[in-house]
Amino acid sequence: MKRPISLQLLLVLCLFTACGANFDRAAMLEDLTSRVIVPAHEELERSTAALSAALDAFVTVPDASRLAVARESWRSAARAWSGVELYALRETMVLHGQIGKWPVNVPQIEAIIGKTGGPLPNVAQVAASGSPLKGLFAIEYLLYDPSVDDAALSARYTSDALAARRAAYLSALGGDVHASSTTLRVLWSDGANNLGARFAEAALDGGELNGSISMLTNEAIGLLETMANEKLGAPRGLRSYGAPAPESAQAWRSASSAELLTANLESIAAVFGSGTSAAPTGIAAYPYLPRRAGAC
Repeated sequence: MKRPISLQLLLVLCLFTACGANFDRAAMLEDLTSRVIVPAHEELERSTAALSAALDAFVTVPDASRLAVARESWRSAARAWSGVELYALRETMVLHGQIGKWPVNVPQIEAIIGKTGGPLPNVAQVAASGSPLKGLFAIEYLLYDPSVDDAALSARYTSDALAARRAAYLSALGGDVHASSTTLRVLWSDGANNLGARFAEAALDGGELNGSISMLTNEAIGLLETMANEKLGAPRGLRSYGAPAPESAQAWRSASSAELLTANLESIAAVFGSGTSAAPTGIAAYPYLPRRAGAC
């Protein structure tokens, strides 16, 4: 499955330089930045703010209703994350790892929670830790456990001997993922040298207008391959000699892997085109598309 996806999109990339010489690529990039990319990052910032607040409320009073709100807030933030996962450019790769690294390192997370003595986990400690110990999927691990019921999970934050440390860690994870999401949004939309402006002006790759388009297309190829090989292939047995490995799915604990895959696809669709055939937007607006016989 990997190779056909790559070949199809690489063919599209090659066509960029072959057709539409008079097309206003700069206007298209400006439209994509303002209409799709920046709003997606603003939504991630909003949703992680709501998630952080919901986690703080839950650890203050770890009851069933607040657990449900925290979980729904997590799902909203994870969907928003899947909507920006496409934009893993050089300038954003580190932040992407801090927000959406998976799988997480469960033994090390439990070691942090189980450490005796010293201060409770805090945002500064989480910020300084490695990507497999934080982010949205570390939060998922602490909010979901299919092996126990909700009462038993909530008890980990009330009567368990490590309840205070687990609660502090969960709260700190929420604060850190919101801080990283804000930093990412600022990178794309604020200041005279922001990434969004440089992307729209194609000032990222040699100053060529095709530079931004090429990088975005390459990221789409990479995300589709990750979806095919890691998010779908591995759970179906691609790496286990055909034996299904459901716990290798991206969000198996919350049973939301398919939901996040859908958000990935929607983000790619938003970049590649919308609108009508008479007035297409996004990359679909390029005049190279074969809308009629012999058209280029």
